[in-house]
Amino acid sequence: MARQWSEGHSSSILCVGASVGPEGLLASGSEGGEVTVWSQEGTILGRLTLPGEEDSTSVVFSPAVPGQLYVSHGDTVSLPGGKVCRTLRRHTNICSSVAFRPHRPNNLVSAGLDMQVMLWGLQKTRPLWTLNLQDVAEEEDDHQQRPGQLFNPPLAHCVSVASCGNVLACAAEDGRVHVMRIGSGSKLEQQGAVKAHSQGASQAHFVSFLSHPYWLVTGGNDGQVALWDLGTHPCMLTAAKLPRIQLAGSSLLLTMEMCGISQLSVRIIHQTKNAPFSPQFVQHFIKYTFNNHYLQ
Repeated sequence: MARQWSEGHSSSILCVGASVGPEGLLASGSEGGEVTVWSQEGTILGRLTLPGEEDSTSVVFSPAVPGQLYVSHGDTVSLPGGKVCRTLRRHTNICSSVAFRPHRPNNLVSAGLDMQVMLWGLQKTRPLWTLNLQDVAEEEDDHQQRPGQLFNPPLAHCVSVASCGNVLACAAEDGRVHVMRIGSGSKLEQQGAVKAHSQGASQAHFVSFLSHPYWLVTGGNDGQVALWDLGTHPCMLTAAKLPRIQLAGSSLLLTMEMCGISQLSVRIIHQTKNAPFSPQFVQHFIKYTFNNHYLQ
């Protein structure tokens, strides 16, 4: 049976986050800028009201320092530790969600109701890059609003990072989940979208306990919860580096690296010794063996 904890907030709770540390800390944020930290048993360990009393819309613990908590409230992201020690300001509307990049503890992703997704390096006070979801929607030639979405702009509600640390998903009010891939130098390498819900998409979370890191759970205002396999999304398929090919008699050794997946090597025995491996054969192998088998 589920347990209920009370007396931690005086207004509606908007978000909850869990620490990966051995202490198992939990945090919750509510309207009016309230933030409460809980033990696993439901004991209140600390309570804080952030300056300005704007709604606390997202809370996330640092994966590198599990006792360190980031909170988005209003148009800012703060690190409370009894007092605010750092604030990142760039959003022009409510910052609705923040998430750390796995394996990159100094990188933080934020999303807001200004329709912006930003990647931050915590050593600097300005984002490394910014993606405007409204510009993305307008640039898509085939972008068509679904029934019930006629006037829905892509307000960013929730952002999640896959366990590889290089793939982001952002749930937006236009019913889409926007997918981004980060390349070398933390640059935005590619972006796309999934038409996920007939109304606004409010939640998007990668799950790490399935066959590969790109399974995504989404929830929307249409009352639907959906599980997506993004392994074959274009942002993932083009993550493959050019294969290295070695010929040894009638054998071909083809090696590829996939985004977030260890290097893969396969040796193929060609049936006809005198027939060379054609580019079409290699392309066919990559598409139907690597993409379909390893990424599904």
